[in-house]
Order: sequence, then structure tokens, then C-alpha cells
Amino acid sequence: MEDSSQHVVFKAYIHCKGCARDASRCLKGFDGVEGVAIDAANDIIVVKGESVDPTKVLNRLRKKFRTVKLISPIPQPIQPEKDPPKKEEIVIRTIVLRIPMHCLGCAESVERNMYKMRGVLRVGPGPEHGTVAIMGMIEDSQLLKHARKHVHKQAQIVMPEEPPAPAANEAETSPEEEEQVVASYFPQNSINHTCACCEMFNDENINSCCVM
Repeated sequence: MEDSSQHVVFKAYIHCKGCARDASRCLKGFDGVEGVAIDAANDIIVVKGESVDPTKVLNRLRKKFRTVKLISPIPQPIQPEKDPPKKEEIVIRTIVLRIPMHCLGCAESVERNMYKMRGVLRVGPGPEHGTVAIMGMIEDSQLLKHARKHVHKQAQIVMPEEPPAPAANEAETSPEEEEQVVASYFPQNSINHTCACCEMFNDENINSCCVM
């Protein structure tokens, strides 16, 4: 019958019989250890056991000896932990399709069939007549393929209009150079109602006597 137990070899500084006795007592009854053989002349400790763990035995011996090395079996290098795969970000977008629809029944049929596509969250009327706005985690090519297969109509993607780019003069103008807008009103031509004093009976009037 073959012996299935493994032999673990350690190297430690054993300078007397007391050190050998301490090593044997240290490993006696340890988990998985069935026997201990010590070669004091060569500073070798051989541990025998079927389910012995070399790492645990090494840590156990280090409590008694300052310098202990694992000779056999050679420990495998610790593999660096792999980063978990990054989850793809869910992108929800809205695509507007132009589909010829002649009546309310056509619109209901288009809506019902577009909901059958995987990833579609919402189907509604588009911004223009004859268009359908579809929101969800969808791709342009897959959406067109699904529309032509299930709706049985030619569909086109309506590209959103880009906002007009600002003029070069407006972009280069700094806030300090902007002209101040001043609100002005129509001028008010006020009439001055001044009455001249009557000098008919003034003492300095030379013709006042004639009037009298």
C-alpha cells in the first residue's frame, strides 16, 4: 500500500538537543502533522502528514526559531489579484424614426411592434408628423433592422439639428468690450405759459394819460 502522506522539509538553526526537543513538542499534535524527524547535524526538520499545510507549519516553527525556511515543497508565488471586470455603463438614448403612417391604426401597430424589441423602454410620437420617438438601450442598426422586419415599412433615422455655432466676432468679444445699452426716451417739449405784465396803467408809460 502506497503512503499518500507528504513530507515537508524546513531548515532551522538547531545547535543542541534542547532545540530539537522544542521543535518536536512544538509540532506534536498540530493539525495535519503525523510525524516529525529532525536532523540536527544539517539543521533540517522533516514534517510528515497527509493533510499538512506547509504555510501553517512554517508559522508555527517561527514562534520557536528566529530563522526558519521552507525548502520543500517550494511555495508558489502569490498571484496578484485581478481587477474585477468593469461593468458596461448603461446608456439610455432616444432615437427618432421617420415611418410612413396613414392613420391611427398604423401608429398603434408601429408602437406595438416597437415595444417587442429588447431594450426599448418607451415609444411615443416624434417632434414632427410621421415620426416616432423611441427611448431605451438600443443601437441605430438594430433598431432599423427591427423596424423593417416587424413593422414592414421603410424607416429612416431623423438626425437632431445641431445648434448654430456662434459668430467669430461674438466669440472674440470680451465682456469689457461689450457696448452698454442705454434706453432713451423721446424729448419732452414743455410749453412755458408766461404772461407779460400789462403796462397800460404803468406810471412810466407816457401814453397812459391818453387812455384815461
